[in-house]
Amino acid sequence: MRSGEGFISEIEILRGDLVDLLYQQLGDGIEWIFNDTITELAQSSNYVNVTFRGARPQRFDFVIGADGLHSAVRTAAFGREEDFVHPLGLYTAWFTAPAFEELDNWYQLYNHTGGLVASIRPGSQPSESKAALSFRTRPGERVGHDRRDRASQIALLEDRFGGVGWHVPRLLEAARSASDFSFDEMGKVQLSRWWNGPSSLCTSRVL
Repeated sequence: MRSGEGFISEIEILRGDLVDLLYQQLGDGIEWIFNDTITELAQSSNYVNVTFRGARPQRFDFVIGADGLHSAVRTAAFGREEDFVHPLGLYTAWFTAPAFEELDNWYQLYNHTGGLVASIRPGSQPSESKAALSFRTRPGERVGHDRRDRASQIALLEDRFGGVGWHVPRLLEAARSASDFSFDEMGKVQLSRWWNGPSSLCTSRVL
């Protein structure tokens, strides 16, 4: 898709860029807590007491969870992740790769037999592109990956995509050194309700 309001729409803003923009504009008036996570929520009728892994406990009017498939907020508010997250049998790696001259402002997809998909698209800088490698699991298969072990994730991608043509060898090489490499399984979050009490709300659904 080359134009219009699609994958590479000119009005698009990437999540990381949006976070940087919000931080720059709100930084002086907001308390920011980085490299931490919520471990416990205790609610009253008017507020929520929040316990962090490292920061001091605090009290808030609302707690809104937007922390993805493995949401710590959802776990604190509702319970174990495995009770609500249902795997979809699809794994994807996202990362920044060097620019591909062949793109010419297009978003390109390459489908290979066995449920393998590679994609590249223009990045926010002329020197980069945004890439993804996805694969579907085989019938009855569960991939026992450690989502915190990058080396094993790269090895898994190399095993699945080894021998695949197109730009895949270049993408695998870029994935090994990408500073923003991310890999996870797609899942569907199912809850009977998306809030817990009058003061908290959890909104993370599918990643």
